[in-house]
Amino acid sequence: MLKKIFTPVQTWLLLNKRCAGCGTPLAKGILRKKNKLAIVNCRCNRRYVFDEKRNAYRRALVQEE
Repeated sequence: MLKKIFTPVQTWLLLNKRCAGCGTPLAKGILRKKNKLAIVNCRCNRRYVFDEKRNAYRRALVQEE
């Protein structure tokens, strides 16, 4: 039930380039390159992968961290 509420909100936040956890802009996060991946660490310690081709963010998988 709660998943139906949170999923669209988190998707909307990522489309607006904001963290799904704390809502801060991901441009303020710490960017580091790792094996052709641009990984952004937010201040709430969530990790995101920045796709330069699409100019979009997504949550990082465990293998990518």
